[in-house]
Amino acid sequence: MNNACSSLFSSLHMSINGVAITTNQQNYHYKCYVQNLLSFNELAKTSNLHLSGWASDKAWIDESGESTTHASPSNFGFKTRAQWFKKGYISDSSPFRTQGYTFLAPFRHELHGVTKPIPPGANLIKKFQRRFALL
Repeated sequence: MNNACSSLFSSLHMSINGVAITTNQQNYHYKCYVQNLLSFNELAKTSNLHLSGWASDKAWIDESGESTTHASPSNFGFKTRAQWFKKGYISDSSPFRTQGYTFLAPFRHELHGVTKPIPPGANLIKKFQRRFALL
């Protein structure tokens, strides 16, 4: 959940003129998480990705002596995410804010980052053949 804004969606289906261009509709939240995890260094995650709801989990030692990143006040990332939704931004037992929290993040769809005028996987040959047949 350290990718809060992108974790709001689990699947994405995109089509143009009724033709599906989405190759993998499921696991959108995991796709965004892995993309952010591998694309940015820790400094960029704590500064640039903070607005989109990124707060890196920090491992801590639980009561059994094992290192874990489970939800706990000992996990700095979890504590930071909890503060976003609490009154006074205090993560202890204070109540949740009714206003929620505002995120600012890109929507990573299939055309995100595409610089070409034709969508990937688009079949334009049929359309051109039909046009020439009508002329």
